[in-house]
Amino acid sequence: MNRSRIEYQDLGDVLVFGSNGLLGYAIVDLLQQGYGNPRSISGFDISNNMHKGISFYQGDIRNYDEVIRAVKGKDVVINTVSVVNFNPKNDSWMESINTGGAKIILKACEEVGIKKLIHTSSMDVIYEGSPVSGGDETLPYANKFIDHYSKTKKLAEEHILESDTNLAKCALRATGIYGPRDHVRFPVILKAIKSKKYVTIGNRKSRYSHVYSYNCAYAHILAAQALKKGNNIDGKAHFIVDDSTMNFHDFVDRVLIASGLDIPRKSMSVRMARLIANISEFWVRMPWVPSTVNPLITHLAVATITQDMWFRGDKAEADFGYKPLFTLEEAIKETSAWIKTTYLN
Repeated sequence: MNRSRIEYQDLGDVLVFGSNGLLGYAIVDLLQQGYGNPRSISGFDISNNMHKGISFYQGDIRNYDEVIRAVKGKDVVINTVSVVNFNPKNDSWMESINTGGAKIILKACEEVGIKKLIHTSSMDVIYEGSPVSGGDETLPYANKFIDHYSKTKKLAEEHILESDTNLAKCALRATGIYGPRDHVRFPVILKAIKSKKYVTIGNRKSRYSHVYSYNCAYAHILAAQALKKGNNIDGKAHFIVDDSTMNFHDFVDRVLIASGLDIPRKSMSVRMARLIANISEFWVRMPWVPSTVNPLITHLAVATITQDMWFRGDKAEADFGYKPLFTLEEAIKETSAWIKTTYLN
């Protein structure tokens, strides 16, 4: 694939919150390769630094003092921190990070005079359970949510974009993100395969939007380059997608085949999946069930993989020139190589 560089302006000193995560790691990696033309690169994460050659702050985004220490002297701040959990006992913890942490980062950026803030959001902020076919940025925020994670992401995005500040800011709504260092989606699928509990649901006719982590990272860098106070990106949200949309299970099959795994042939009706989601979501609410236990399947998963959940990326392309940096074939190759190394070998 042609990856000839565009002429980047000096991006200045860049700080990435969540620099060890699926997306944050990819952003730092691309910045280190020269994408975006950063003057310096810093990372912030609750775990130990995973990168060489960057400044690093270990801390918690819920701690204002730790956040303010990290943002001082920076020009661009990118917040990729997000936690996903489906046990309602963890709702307040998840909100304290996804919403509360994002608010703290915004406040710290305002206090020290950061020029640009790019916030990683989610396609789920608009999702109420009905099919989305070719969704775009004209869709309103959801009024009701199937899960609490979606609500925490909506509250964070809304607070940041609607804040009255001299800071230029934007939100990038990642669709179904995947890639190396994925600790949410494919690890769950692989665990289900190992325990012989993985099944396909529905008739495989629905379409789903995915985005490779390095493509999403590239979009963050392009947005940081283009973002200016008062321009058509400032205060706006953009969906970030790959070129291709396909059925969720068809996509998973391609990754499994590339990883050298057999495709499980068990299937389940949507009706049965919803019944199991009812039971498992009720079960984890019981006081004797530990907060570390997640439902076997959720209503959100059933809904999004059995009906259309796909979006357009026209606005991101028009506003800051985003097109995927890696093809689907390249993305699956890198993802499957990581799966083999991390989970199969």
